[in-house]
Amino acid sequence: MNYDGTLDWMLDEALGMPETLHAILLTRDGLLRARSEGISRDEAERQAAALCGVVSISRNTSGFCGYAEDEPSPPWRQTLIEFDDAFVLVIAAGEGSYLALSATERVDLEACSFRMQQLVERLGKAMSSPDRSGADRSATDRGTTTRTGPDRTVGPRTTAARSGADRPGAGGAA
Repeated sequence: MNYDGTLDWMLDEALGMPETLHAILLTRDGLLRARSEGISRDEAERQAAALCGVVSISRNTSGFCGYAEDEPSPPWRQTLIEFDDAFVLVIAAGEGSYLALSATERVDLEACSFRMQQLVERLGKAMSSPDRSGADRSATDRGTTTRTGPDRTVGPRTTAARSGADRPGAGGAA
């Protein structure tokens, strides 16, 4: 699926939080699907290609977390990149799609992540990008829940559920 700009407005909406800078939607192949208003198409395409590599590296570190090579990899959920004065957050956004957002160091990361998860849920199928080769992908890309051991269930949980933003008074600004 090529970039056509039809989803751009939804990414602009995700930037409605203080201290957010840019947002892009990319495919597992590093292709740009959508971009927020403040980033040029050329820059968004360059970042989509780079962030595709970041996700690939992130997904391949499951062994570092104790998963055996012969076990199916757990679903990758998100990667956070931290700079001295900025963050980049990349999350799974449907089959074969990722949502990336950049922000200053003053952003509320918990609320930002929660807002991104809400956007992913709203967009649903519009944000999924089936594999171009036609090959079936693993549960890792589909976001299905996988039982990986006695007390190790991984699957689609929102950041809010993991971080406690669903408690009264927490994350309410999202």
